[in-house]
Amino acid sequence: MPRFTALQSATGFDPLRNFLVVGEGRSSFLLLHDARVENLKFDATKLDVRAVTRTDYSRYAHVLQDQFMAWGLVAEESARGFAGAMHAAATYGGLAHLLSVRGKVRSQSRIRATRRGVTAELHVAVVPQKMVTVAFRFVQHRDASGAMITLSRWTPYDRRRLSNMLNWVYGPQLNVTFDVVDADWARVDQHLGHPIDDEAFLRHIVGKKHPSADLTVFFLGNGWKSQKSEVAGTMFYEEGAAVVVDDSQIPVTDGADRFAVTLAHEVAHYLRDAQSGFRGHHDRPGVLLSGGTESTVLDKQLVYDMNPPPA
Repeated sequence: MPRFTALQSATGFDPLRNFLVVGEGRSSFLLLHDARVENLKFDATKLDVRAVTRTDYSRYAHVLQDQFMAWGLVAEESARGFAGAMHAAATYGGLAHLLSVRGKVRSQSRIRATRRGVTAELHVAVVPQKMVTVAFRFVQHRDASGAMITLSRWTPYDRRRLSNMLNWVYGPQLNVTFDVVDADWARVDQHLGHPIDDEAFLRHIVGKKHPSADLTVFFLGNGWKSQKSEVAGTMFYEEGAAVVVDDSQIPVTDGADRFAVTLAHEVAHYLRDAQSGFRGHHDRPGVLLSGGTESTVLDKQLVYDMNPPPA
């Protein structure tokens, strides 16, 4: 029976809905099973679909490298892992075919694979590239003895690592890239209490956000308690600011990096509200922004909420 599967998790393929997201002018890669590539049916004005073989792998590897450069991910470990999985599939894929799906124009379309009267249909959304400017602020304040203390284990020196986390989640899955315009300390010359609450944040901290960034993320370690009862942090929509904690209580899927989920979660609140005006969570387990167990995976609905293709 023909079917499509992901080359690697959290790279733009939603298996429950047979859905693939592709950036406009970019390529996504996935596997085709039990069907012939030459028999695939698709709209060639919207998509270019080709098999990646051992002989032409290097050409597609350069395409992938260019995309990772555009997303700021050339030296990122996850990007190297994806390139390795692509090489293995092209070289030792066995009965599965490695496919390159390039989005020509912003659109919604389908790829159909048929064998022996059975058809598998893949829904494809080609979405525009978006750039979001973000600033990081690492909060310091005075403790009860008057000494200046740092609240988070993350510092301005982690700027590259934090931006890589965001770009790996949102580049391949949404064609959204984050430009970190600034990363600095947010020093408050007084004791704010422990834990810091919404009132203290709004009165003493949020004013230190970047004046022009789309979103400023404040890192408060584990000394945060919001009236909104958020377990991962808090998004302050009107202020264009988010609070992220180091060790959240957010339930995550096996193998997921809890902090990466936490950071991506708060940023997802911003993206979803900015595009669609949606706030809060959903009830789809195993997906980012779920009210239950989460991961860094974006499903079809989140793509349409955050960076939709044309209707």
